[in-house]
Amino acid sequence: NEIIDLMALRLVRGYWRYEPRVETLRQVFEDVTEWRLKWDVATILRSPLDCDHKGDFHRHVWPSWFLGRDRYGHPVILDR
Repeated sequence: NEIIDLMALRLVRGYWRYEPRVETLRQVFEDVTEWRLKWDVATILRSPLDCDHKGDFHRHVWPSWFLGRDRYGHPVILDR
């Protein structure tokens, strides 16, 4: 799995200077893998939101409007 390979690479790079490196890395890898399985991280972006409002809640809590772009092309947004 590409995601597992990337996660393993990041962990190896992050724990490179730890002593004892192998034992620490093995324990962290098991903890991260268990956490990912517990919270179903691999499919969280593909699952639908449990929101019937479809954006109304966000607009109610954090009203904002897109006003256009400035002379450099950056978006101008008004938050209230």
